[in-house]
Amino acid sequence: MISNDLAKHLTPFAQVISNRALAPAYKAIELSPDRIKACSSFAILEMALDIGIPETVFVDGLSFLSIVQSLPSRSELKLAVKDDVLRWNCGPASGRLALMNVTEAPEIPEIRGSEAPTTKDLGRVLELGGLSCDSEVLGSQGVYGVVVHNDSSGLLACSTDTTTLASYRVARKAVGIPEKLTLHPSGTELLAAVVNDGGVLYFNDKDVVYVSDTTCCYVRQVPDLRLDVREMVGQYQGSENIGKIPTDRIAAFIKRVNALTAERRHARVNVGGADGAITLSFSEGIASSDEYILADDLGGFPEMPPVLLPATKMARALRHIDSVVLDFIEQNVLVFEGGQFRYLVSGASA
Repeated sequence: MISNDLAKHLTPFAQVISNRALAPAYKAIELSPDRIKACSSFAILEMALDIGIPETVFVDGLSFLSIVQSLPSRSELKLAVKDDVLRWNCGPASGRLALMNVTEAPEIPEIRGSEAPTTKDLGRVLELGGLSCDSEVLGSQGVYGVVVHNDSSGLLACSTDTTTLASYRVARKAVGIPEKLTLHPSGTELLAAVVNDGGVLYFNDKDVVYVSDTTCCYVRQVPDLRLDVREMVGQYQGSENIGKIPTDRIAAFIKRVNALTAERRHARVNVGGADGAITLSFSEGIASSDEYILADDLGGFPEMPPVLLPATKMARALRHIDSVVLDFIEQNVLVFEGGQFRYLVSGASA
C-alpha cells in the first residue's frame, strides 16, 4: 500500500493504543492479511485494509504508527514476517519491528438494540460537543463523560471540566439515537473521527457500535454524570450582545500555540479582559510576554479576572468559533460561538 494512503487510514488508531496500558492487547496493533485492529479499555477499532502482510501478527502499536507516519512520501510499503520480526521496506527506507505475544484480544460484540444511520455531520456534533472533557482527572469530580441528548428539542452533545463547557446542538431529533447516553470521552473522540456518511450506529444499554463498509468501531458507555450538563448549557442560551472575532487573530494565536507546544507539552494561557477587550496571554517563561487581543471595541465589557486554561484546549475551541457572546459577563462567563457550537469559559467553578 502507498505510504500516504496508509498513514491517512491509520490516523484514528493512535486514539486507541496506549503505552501506559498494562494489558499487552491494549499496547498492540493487530496486522492481518485483510484487516487492522486495535483495542483499549474503552474502545475497539477494526478496519478492512490489505497492507500486504502474509499472516496475522501483533506489534507495538505506537511504534508501528510512528514508522508509518515517517515513511517516504508516495512510496509503496512492503512487509514480511521472519524470525519473530516484522520487516518493512518503503522506498530507500527499511527496518524491523519485534513481534508481540498477544494471546487474547477482545472482539467487537454483536449488539441488538436501536440503530441510527450516520452522516459526517454527526461526527462533528460528537467532536465539538466533547471538547471540554479531555482529562481522566475529571473522573474524581463525576464529570468524565460526554453526554448526548436526543429528543423533541433536537440533538445535543455536551461536556464540561467545571471551568469550560462545550456544546453542539442540532435543531432536529436524530433518528434511532437513544434519548440520552453518556460516552467515554476518548471513545467519543474516536467515534467522531471514524463516523461518516452511509454508516450505522447500533446501541444497547452499555455499548455503541459503528459499522460501515470498511470500519467497525466499538465504544463503551459510562455511568451518568453527577452534574446535569444540559441544564448548565440551558443557563447560558442568550445571545443578544455579540462581538465578532477577527479570524486573523485566531489564526495567529493558534500558530503560536503550535510553536510553543512543539517545545513544551503543557503551555497554558490566561483568558480574561478589561478596557473593552478580550485578551489571551501565555503564562510560562519567555512566553509570558506574548499577549493576543482576541476581540476589542466591545462596548461595556467589564474587567474579567483571567482564567488559566491549557493552551491547546483553547486553541482547539477557537478553531471553530467566530464570535463572543457578552450577555453573561457579569457572571464572569464568556461564551464563544461558531454556528451551532458554543464554548463557555467561566471565572468560577460550574
